[in-house]
Amino acid sequence: MTVFAALVVAAAAIAAAGPVLLTRAGRTRLDPVALLIGWVGALAVLGLLTVLAIVALVLPLHADYSVTTAFGDCWSLAVHGTVPQGRRATGAALAALITGAVVISGVRCVFVLTRRRAVATLHCDRIRLVASPATRDGRVWCLEHNAPLAFAIAAPSGGMVVISRGLQNLLAPSELAAVLAHEHAHLRGRHHLIVAITEVIGQVLRPIPLCRQAPSAVRELVEAIADGAAARRHGAATVRRALLQMAAAQSVHQWSETAGRGPALAMATTSTSARARRLQLPAASRGARVRHCGTVAAATALGSAATVALAALVVSAISCPAF
Repeated sequence: MTVFAALVVAAAAIAAAGPVLLTRAGRTRLDPVALLIGWVGALAVLGLLTVLAIVALVLPLHADYSVTTAFGDCWSLAVHGTVPQGRRATGAALAALITGAVVISGVRCVFVLTRRRAVATLHCDRIRLVASPATRDGRVWCLEHNAPLAFAIAAPSGGMVVISRGLQNLLAPSELAAVLAHEHAHLRGRHHLIVAITEVIGQVLRPIPLCRQAPSAVRELVEAIADGAAARRHGAATVRRALLQMAAAQSVHQWSETAGRGPALAMATTSTSARARRLQLPAASRGARVRHCGTVAAATALGSAATVALAALVVSAISCPAF
């Protein structure tokens, strides 16, 4: 019972404190890839602790006394003050309830991800019907539309970048090349998949603070990562000019921020001012970016281990009287 309780307490602590710490880290000059590792790592640790808690709940402690039995003992003592003969059934029922909730959440995640994948394929097929290829390899398509649009869609049949005639008329060739580099960075980094997974987790497990706040944070971070990739190739000033011009023009055309949601990642629909400020900062070297990523990964792993150890100490100190 102590192991199960410690894992639950640790998971609750990470779910509550994780977004606070990661949000504060986001206000520093940490590389966005490192921050993305922090968010994804925290979600992964939360999932791992949940699985381990279920395992600890159903595995026997010894031949005739399992954690499910202990769970039933603690519940009965707390509610009735005694341990009835049906304690095993009570513990097993609670274990089945928790396991069922996790399984249902997992099935919902798979269903929604599968549906989003089908929608992305449908969007690609429709764009090929109404747009014309802008490059010989067929990876960039142009829409005859006056609004300055640029977004990437990842699909099983192959991703594509979509731009509009209005964007071509708005930007200089160097700025247009920077926008294309930004969108191709989304496809190379599989940012659509990362965003889709976190958004599904946020929908299914919305009451959990970490899961609820992760989607918006991850979406902002993948945009910053794509900005960085484009800046290293075409210059931060060029990317910033393109971003600000697109944001200003889209506001005139009343282009909604919802354009960057769903299966597409659009260039100028997420945290434009914050991204423009980040592009004004001195670019970090490759070595610094690697160190940032290593530091965040190590901090996530060590912090999670320390949280579990501290939770075990707390639970042991106030252990259930059934033991």
